[in-house]
Amino acid sequence: MTSQTPRIDFYAPKTLAVMDQAFAAIWNVLKADDPFRDYAKDGELRIAVGQKLLNLVADGSDRSWAASAAHCREPSPGALAG
Repeated sequence: MTSQTPRIDFYAPKTLAVMDQAFAAIWNVLKADDPFRDYAKDGELRIAVGQKLLNLVADGSDRSWAASAAHCREPSPGALAG
């Protein structure tokens, strides 16, 4: 049974297109940073990146998406070496 509640569009199509482009760009940066990770099966990371991006858009944040992507991923082993 489908919901009787009408669907509410939270974002304009142009905003959704930009969010889609931002997600793709973030994902490409993450894949380049750790090419040996199985990104096709990494649903948790996809969700974390998507939630972070949605939060930035909802908050109207002017921070760059690239800076926020750093908070979504695990550090590479080389990044921890000091």
